[in-house]
Amino acid sequence: MDTFWDLGYFDNVAIWLAQSVGFEFRFIDFIQGSQQSLQYYLRELQQRPYVYGTDTLPWDGGTPSLQTGRSIRDQMTAAGRRVRVMPQLKVEQGIQAARTIFSKCYFDAEKCSDGIQALRHYRYEVDEKLGSLRKEPLHDWASHAADAFRTAAVMIREPEKKNEQEKRRSPSRLSPWT
Repeated sequence: MDTFWDLGYFDNVAIWLAQSVGFEFRFIDFIQGSQQSLQYYLRELQQRPYVYGTDTLPWDGGTPSLQTGRSIRDQMTAAGRRVRVMPQLKVEQGIQAARTIFSKCYFDAEKCSDGIQALRHYRYEVDEKLGSLRKEPLHDWASHAADAFRTAAVMIREPEKKNEQEKRRSPSRLSPWT
């Protein structure tokens, strides 16, 4: 079970818990909260009956805090978690990744209900003066679950890309004469 995070403190923290099974992505649980410590979320994860793989943080999860000098990644690693940090990408790249995998996603309707509701309400902000949509999505209660889902979409696809690149580089084991 891998986890995909969006970080915040006064804003919501959102965590999707997902598995890759073949070419399907199964989102089986969702955690969201605000004004809680990192230790709170780690306890929430440990209280669930899952065997964990990798925790994936957004790009800022690797940035050291001014208060402690330690990043969220450093703190989670010290707690025994296996952690990776997503590279910083444009929001539109993450949205495109989410669109690409969405048809392959399955959600536990009960455990992911808050996350699903947030995904349904994720939208672009309207520029009233121009009467059109702005380039960036609206930052509201729904954006945190959507940002964590974008983290999942970008990072779930990464192993597939690496495998494709490795296949192209490695010579075929079959001879054209067999």
